[in-house]
Amino acid sequence: MSGRVGLAVLGSFSLLLAACSASASNETEGSLEQAADEIVEQEPADAPKQEPADAPEQEPADAPEQQPASSSDGYTGPLTFDWPSDCSIPVIEEVTNRGRVATLSYSFEVAAYDSTLTISYADLEILAIDGQPLSTGQLQAAAAGLAVPGYRVDSDGLAVGLVGVEELIGQMEAMGMDAQMLNSPSFLVAMEDAAIRKHWDSLVGFWAGLGSVSSAEYTYSVPVPIGSDVIDLDVIVESLEIAENGNARLRQTQVVEGQDMAKALDAQSQSLGSDNTTLQSVDDSQTTTIVEVVTDPQTLRPDWAQIEIEMKLGSGVGSQTRVERREWTLDWESSTCAP
Repeated sequence: MSGRVGLAVLGSFSLLLAACSASASNETEGSLEQAADEIVEQEPADAPKQEPADAPEQEPADAPEQQPASSSDGYTGPLTFDWPSDCSIPVIEEVTNRGRVATLSYSFEVAAYDSTLTISYADLEILAIDGQPLSTGQLQAAAAGLAVPGYRVDSDGLAVGLVGVEELIGQMEAMGMDAQMLNSPSFLVAMEDAAIRKHWDSLVGFWAGLGSVSSAEYTYSVPVPIGSDVIDLDVIVESLEIAENGNARLRQTQVVEGQDMAKALDAQSQSLGSDNTTLQSVDDSQTTTIVEVVTDPQTLRPDWAQIEIEMKLGSGVGSQTRVERREWTLDWESSTCAP
C-alpha cells in the first residue's frame, strides 16, 4: 500500500475516533454534523413524532447486483483517478443515524482549480425522513441554504483540503454554537477529517493508488499514532468481483477494540478538552468500519458506495451500540460529464 493511501487510512481512523468520542461524551456530541441535525431533526407538521432509538443491528446493504466475470475479462489495475472537470453528477445519499433514516439528493459540481479539482455540493434537497416525503417548504428552504463543505482533490484522487468552510462556520455560529470552539484548530482539523474521510474517501480516496484488484484479499498493517503511543491498525481490502462492464466491487474493513480503543478514546477526549469516563470495560468494546464501493478501476468513478461504522461500548448493563451508515448512488449516465 502506498504512503498516500496510508494517509487516507490514518485519516479514516481519526474520524472513527472522533465518532467514538462523540458517543462517549455529550460535550463532544455532534460537532460537524450538528448543523445538518438542526434541519433533519425537525419533524414536518404531518409526520408522527418518534423517540430517538439506537439503530437496530442490520446486515450491510447489498451493492447493486453485478454479473461476475473472470479477472482476465477486464482491467484490474492499478486503480487510477480520472474524473472530468466542468460538469455535474446527480447523487442520492441515504443516511442512517440514531435510528433515523434521511434520504438526500444533490449534485457534485466538478471544476478545475489550478492543478487540482474542486468537488462542490449543489441543489441539496431532503427527499424523505424515515421514508416519509417532506412537504414543509420552510424545511426544504433551510436544507437548500445549508453550506456543505466540498473537497479539493489532487491528480491522484486524494482530498488535500476543503472548500466552503467559512460559510459553514458562519451558519453554525448563527445557530448558536460556540464561535471560539468552531474556530479552534482542533475542531477545524476534526471537521476536515469528518468531511473528507467519511465522505470523499468512501467514494474515492480509500481506493486511490491501491494497486491491482486481481487478488481476492489484501491485508495491511498501518502504524497509527495515538497521543504518545502508536498502535498497529490492520486494514483488510477485498476484491469481491469484477463485473462484465469492468466495474470492480471492493470492500475495506477496519476493527479497533480493547486497549487500543481505550487509548484512542482517551487521546481523542483529551484533544477536545473533555473527560472520557463512559467505558467501564474496554475488553468488550469495539468499533468496526466497513467501506464498500462499486467503481470503474480505470477512472475511480463510483456508481455506488457505502460506509458503515458500528460502535459497541462496554457489555451488559449500561453498554451502548451505535450504527451509522451512509450510502451513495451516483448517476453518471444523467451527468453532464464526458464519458
